Amino acid sequence: MLRAAALATLAVGIVGAAQAQAASVPPAKPEPGKAPPAVQQIVVEGTRREDTEAERREATLAMDILGREDLDRHGDLSLLDVLSRLPGFAVDGESVRLRGLGAGYTLILINGEPAPPGFSLDQLPPSQIERVEVLKGPSAEFGGVAGTINIILRGPTRLQQREVRAGIGWRALQPSGNFGVAWGDRVGPVGFQLPFSSWRWATASDWSAQRTSRLPTSEVRATTLAGRDQSRGGGANFNPRLDWKLSDLHSLQVQMFWHRNEPRNLGHYTTQTLLGPPPSTVAEASHSASLDESIRAQVQWQRRTPAGQRIELRLSAQGAVQRSASGTSGRNDLGGTSFARELSASQREHRHAAAAKWRQPLAAGHAVLFGLESEDRVRRELRRWFDIGPSGSSERMTAALGRAFEASSNKANAFVQHEARWGETWSGLVGLRAEAWSVTTAVPAGPAPGFVASREQARHRALSPSLNLRRRLDAQGVEQVRIGLARSIRWPDLPLLMPRYNLNTTYDRTLPNTPVAADSSGNPGLAAERATTLDLAWEFPIGVGAAASRPGRSTPASASVAVFSRRIDGLIRRRIALESVAEADAPRWVSRPVNLGRATSYGIELSAKGAAEALLPGLSALLPSGLTLRAALSLYRSRVELIDDPDARLENQAPWSLNLGLDRLPPGGEGRAGDATRDPWRWGLSVAHTPAYSTQQSDSQRVWRGRQTRLDAYLGWRPDRQTQWRLSAQFIAAPDLRSRSSVFDLDGFAAVNDTRRDQRLRLAVDLVQRF
Repeated sequence: MLRAAALATLAVGIVGAAQAQAASVPPAKPEPGKAPPAVQQIVVEGTRREDTEAERREATLAMDILGREDLDRHGDLSLLDVLSRLPGFAVDGESVRLRGLGAGYTLILINGEPAPPGFSLDQLPPSQIERVEVLKGPSAEFGGVAGTINIILRGPTRLQQREVRAGIGWRALQPSGNFGVAWGDRVGPVGFQLPFSSWRWATASDWSAQRTSRLPTSEVRATTLAGRDQSRGGGANFNPRLDWKLSDLHSLQVQMFWHRNEPRNLGHYTTQTLLGPPPSTVAEASHSASLDESIRAQVQWQRRTPAGQRIELRLSAQGAVQRSASGTSGRNDLGGTSFARELSASQREHRHAAAAKWRQPLAAGHAVLFGLESEDRVRRELRRWFDIGPSGSSERMTAALGRAFEASSNKANAFVQHEARWGETWSGLVGLRAEAWSVTTAVPAGPAPGFVASREQARHRALSPSLNLRRRLDAQGVEQVRIGLARSIRWPDLPLLMPRYNLNTTYDRTLPNTPVAADSSGNPGLAAERATTLDLAWEFPIGVGAAASRPGRSTPASASVAVFSRRIDGLIRRRIALESVAEADAPRWVSRPVNLGRATSYGIELSAKGAAEALLPGLSALLPSGLTLRAALSLYRSRVELIDDPDARLENQAPWSLNLGLDRLPPGGEGRAGDATRDPWRWGLSVAHTPAYSTQQSDSQRVWRGRQTRLDAYLGWRPDRQTQWRLSAQFIAAPDLRSRSSVFDLDGFAAVNDTRRDQRLRLAVDLVQRF
């Protein structure tokens, strides 16, 4: 917090210096008879009449921009559905990937700041979003090894806006539903937006597994498991925003982001022994309930001048809590209780941040952007374990249980970026980002707060230069080439740094576990990953009518070819090893994150989209009007140098992926209200496929994932401009999810866990009513 306050004080000084600079330096004058070229900016501000395609083309950095019209065009009710239409973008469950990379490589921001813990893109409706900016590479202003997704929440509209959304759905278990309202208006210089959404869900899945392991007695045990999991719950979002126009040059914005999610789970499974001695537990039942809640308050002040100068100050505070309680009981082969336990866990995290930006135009076509950022974060964790017996419950007290662990981090960033345009053909961004990061982890000496057995501190610094260039190849800017070269940093998350030891609950602490049921722990000595990135992209029009495109208008069809490379030093990966630990009476297999040398990733992404009559002119007479087609093929290769195996790739990066889709929208747009000739129907299909592939995670660990194919469809009906109905189906005829993990001993024996889980069809009907 002290560092944030210091940055705020320094930002005030920047304001004074900027105002003095604005008063003393007159705006650059254009050449006689020639208008000065506009200077490109990475972050584009929202406008009421959008042309996001033209903004995207003018951006030097490769990016996609989704405005309000794009978010509403297909009637999607989930942000993941909107993003899945973008080339080079993959959805894996509730996570997202750029360049085939996720899990921290793709940076997710909300209003320019990292998303809070427990946040899911699937639970943020597009109606609460003003625009989404997807940057496909790092820059001085933004990090992200693979890229950045910046979600800008919706602000007040110029006219009064009222909206109600409701829906009902079904997936395997019982009906689910969602409800949302939004009210926006202006009172004099003050505008406000009050969006609220809530949801309930229920789903279930059946699963089976085959496990093979070797016991300490050298006997081999093979078992098969069959179980069923049920999940129910609900949550809500409330994101009010207040905009106050202080003058023609000054504005003040206050934004709050509140998110709450409460899942409840039930599960059970039975075990059948195929080989070797039976386990002590042959059936198990479990239940759990958890809470994820976060709230963030953000205040932003902005000053603009007619000369193009912009000064922005931002302060924010965030609190997040995650609590869970669970119970598990086991039964032996004689029908008696083998064990019973209850667990509780809580994590609390506090974050304070401050930022200042100053953009100063220079000569015609040039500008410089300065920025300062600071963040303080503190995380506390407490985990408790109660064994249930005939005489009652007793709490386990170990070095990891019943004690509050704490980790704190401090970040300070500064960047400078030169924005330039040379004539109508070239534009560029040259920047430098300096980052300093320190982290402290504390191990408690006992259950009483305030007593610390040990404290570890680490400090890291990094300089990350970046260069991005864009060249127009035609007068309209439809065909163009982009190149980007940068350094970027991926800092480890605080949970990975906390040294808490977590026992795998499948095996009691008095017994040895197996490699496929390993315990886990953090690593306070974990270092950051450092990446060198290279991106090349070529965009060009295709199909009939490509040559007839006009500036500021979309072409009938276009295609792109993107080539990228990532070299990652200090790769973070979990490694499983047999250890003697204080938390157990027998040697245990333990999974810990480590820095595993260097890795490289490279690939090519091909995409095409446009009107069907332009892409398939020979079939135009057979195709419905208003039909658009899209296709994206991505080929990925990666290599971890310290692992001698052809499948030593980055985790969860498939060798290739294919996305196909078609959407039928009303020709000529929405038409006028009451127009009898207006077409109210829209529909679409999309399919995404990744093949089965293996990943050698270390010299002794191997993971296999089965093929995944997802088919979604929707049908929309808009009888008027205020009403929208939508029927959607997801995971149509989806194959079962399959995975297999193997851990090899020195003599070649492999402990294996092979799992299969079904995927159920999801159906939903939704209504949107605007007033």
